[in-house]
Amino acid sequence: MHKTTVLFQMALQPLNKTSTDSYPHSISIPVSKGYVNGNISFFIATDASVKEIVSSVSNTTNFSINYAPSLANTSESSRQQGYVFTNGVVGEGPAGYQLPVASSTPDSEIYIPLFAINYVKWNDDSNARVLKSVDEITKAQNNGEISITKTDIVINSPGVHMK
Repeated sequence: MHKTTVLFQMALQPLNKTSTDSYPHSISIPVSKGYVNGNISFFIATDASVKEIVSSVSNTTNFSINYAPSLANTSESSRQQGYVFTNGVVGEGPAGYQLPVASSTPDSEIYIPLFAINYVKWNDDSNARVLKSVDEITKAQNNGEISITKTDIVINSPGVHMK
């Protein structure tokens, strides 16, 4: 995930309202950008099933996320698909290429905050272009332009509404 200057502000309430302990009234959580159905969307990462992804996201965003190996045990129907580009158009994505693509946002009836990470590689880098939706990715794969490697890596990365 690429660190961006946009931060998600969250107001906090004490767990025990009678507590006299001090607590922060808000925290800032870095958000990552990605495409969903051709539009920019924002996501926060909280957990990942693989230590390398935890380390990468935490180092990139300066926000520690949790190692949660049990996420890999979730059924495929409990995950949406996320696509991370490993070559092609240089950009703000996790590997230094275009922004990732997700399949749904919180306002969708099919929304799921868990992402199964799929790595996308352009078969001919010289024909690379920015893909902004799952439909565009599917079409490029069917045309033999890209190869997709499915993984068992799952990241909890809920979408957030930014105004």
